[in-house]
Amino acid sequence: MNTTIEAVLYNSAIADGLDYPFDTFKVSKFKEATAKRSLTKEDIRRIMDCEVQMLTKYPKPFLQLAKDLFLFSYLSCGINLTDILHIRYADIVDGRLVEKAGNVQTGNVGNAAGSCRSSTSIKDRTA
Repeated sequence: MNTTIEAVLYNSAIADGLDYPFDTFKVSKFKEATAKRSLTKEDIRRIMDCEVQMLTKYPKPFLQLAKDLFLFSYLSCGINLTDILHIRYADIVDGRLVEKAGNVQTGNVGNAAGSCRSSTSIKDRTA
């Protein structure tokens, strides 16, 4: 149901004297902070060095593809899979990948255009 319609119905019910269904139910923010979960450089190095063909008895070509896509995303400042799938040669300018986050096909990118602006090289990220 549309949130606006829900609000109108609830407000109308309250105005008619019906009990508000959420008087006893309160939503609050979690008091505990979420533990940070991130990969270390050593974790990334282990993924890079992993021979995925050796992980299973039978060949699984998608394991290598998954590894390659993950590493490309990581080394490209976290570019998401949808944007990876839309990369064209025209997106490489002066040897850099210029990311256009959003719907690349229609050009609806808003102000989300950017590029990986790291002061460290890819080699430095995994060293």
